[in-house]
Amino acid sequence: MPHEIISLQIGNYANFVGAHFWNLQEAGFSYNSQQPTSREVDVDVLYREGETLRGESTFTPRLVVCDYHGSIHSRRAIAGGLYQDDNEILDKNGNRIESGQGENTSWDGTVKVEKQNPEEDAPNHFLREVRESHKRIPVLPNGLTKRRRHADYGLEKSVRTWSDFLGVAYHPRSLSTLSNYWINDLPTPFDGYSAGLEEWRSCLNDSLQQNSLEESLRHFVEECENMAGFQLLLDGHNGFGGYSSALLDHLSDEYGHKSALVYPLFPPAPPQSDDAEGNARKDCQGLFNYGLFVASTASGSGNSSTRLHSACVPLSLMSKLTRPRETLPGLPLAHFRPDSFYHTSAILAGAIDSFGLVYRLSSPERVHLRDAVDAITPHQRKVAAMSTMLPFPLRQNDSLFSALKAIDAEYLPVTSLTPHVKTPLIDSQNRCYSQIMSLRGVPRTRWQCSGEEIRSYRLSHEVASMSANRLFEDFMSSYCPNTYGVGRVTELPCYTALPFPQFFSPSISEDGFTVSSGNRIEDVKRLPVMAGLHSTDKVADLLQELTTTCSKTTLNKYPRLLQSGSMELDEYKESFERLQELAGRYRENDF
Repeated sequence: MPHEIISLQIGNYANFVGAHFWNLQEAGFSYNSQQPTSREVDVDVLYREGETLRGESTFTPRLVVCDYHGSIHSRRAIAGGLYQDDNEILDKNGNRIESGQGENTSWDGTVKVEKQNPEEDAPNHFLREVRESHKRIPVLPNGLTKRRRHADYGLEKSVRTWSDFLGVAYHPRSLSTLSNYWINDLPTPFDGYSAGLEEWRSCLNDSLQQNSLEESLRHFVEECENMAGFQLLLDGHNGFGGYSSALLDHLSDEYGHKSALVYPLFPPAPPQSDDAEGNARKDCQGLFNYGLFVASTASGSGNSSTRLHSACVPLSLMSKLTRPRETLPGLPLAHFRPDSFYHTSAILAGAIDSFGLVYRLSSPERVHLRDAVDAITPHQRKVAAMSTMLPFPLRQNDSLFSALKAIDAEYLPVTSLTPHVKTPLIDSQNRCYSQIMSLRGVPRTRWQCSGEEIRSYRLSHEVASMSANRLFEDFMSSYCPNTYGVGRVTELPCYTALPFPQFFSPSISEDGFTVSSGNRIEDVKRLPVMAGLHSTDKVADLLQELTTTCSKTTLNKYPRLLQSGSMELDEYKESFERLQELAGRYRENDF
């Protein structure tokens, strides 16, 4: 029986990450009966079966998204094709609206006219091919993304928002937008935590918008047989942080016995203007919003018996959020553009997807979501860190043992995706309390040592006959002795064909192996990836930075933080007192 997980994506950058995440899932599917989809992974954990209005079977993500008005270009390519003909209109619940229905609806509220250039909403080359594939068969074939090279589609220049490279059809119920905020709306930006709280409340009180996200969520929950919980991606630096905090309170009220992995994201810094004071104010406000979300989610306030069983994993490709900000210069074998939403979100999606294999396995070795959350949140330390090797350096003829041995000997760097936190494989002084790691894309034929390796390394029979998972866990414990750790090795690679950006080092072959001299012609189609979550004392460094910066903030300089009235001055102060208390938990010795 599947342990279903419902995914939520709240915010514009969260939906960039989500678009890559679902493209990676789709790329792993096979519609060729001669080469069936890998049975290592239970696809029913994240996906649901359905039926179109024409009676065709579909397979769509069990997903609810929320973003600004105007953020979804080519909406028909997202929710159409699978569920409607080109001339059909569906309401917010995915029901067909008959011709003329709803045309005379009266409206007494304020009317806001938004003019949009039709060319801006025209699908790019990639989406036009996706639409054509939907017309031919009921699901997008993964063959589409392998026939041509990434460079042929010009996605580096044509991607303006996440829907420009989404190759997966979402269910119509999955899509929702804010009531009062448009993307890039400078006069009324959605830039305050309290504005997000107010937006959630206004949606509940709006007769037209009322409970649209809540109803969609309930619909997907009711379809589940044995729901394990939720995976939440969200923008933590703006109003979506407050909106997501209110959403989590709702989930706690309705599904408090379930588990949740919560990923608050901090996107790349926008280009700086000539207004130095204005830049500093925006940076501080974004950090303030982020701190408020972490405080509300991870402090453990409220009735513990009714709150979600959750872990909070802050993610960003920025290594330092406080001024002067610092951005990761790149990964050892992936040279992405640090200012690009399209690039940075791909890295985060690859890591989240790769780690998530541990609770999506179809074998008895699956780590259930609740057990994973338990493992990385000991003693109510609700904030964990994520690290990755993307790609994991696997040479053409390496066995798993040789590959792990090479990392140990060569000190190939692991990248932390949690700002201000050095994860265990990076910092030898790191005090790691627990960790769960996933290593994917290692062919099963490489899981055992060869006879030559046994002789060369003088391996004992016990080591030579170890299972892949045991070998990996031994590697983990070599960095973190006396630490609880779970490691899972899978054969399924991370498929990185179109529309995944091709920012990989020339030393990565088309099949993802590390080669001494690269002369790659085709795109990299698959990768081995290592990713993990860690409970470590270094999380206190992030929490302390948030606490120190935000405690020094003079709220009177930021009137937008208070203007909605959703939070009082004392509530802000209490939030950061809880954050300070949470930071202290990582310095205690009761492990």
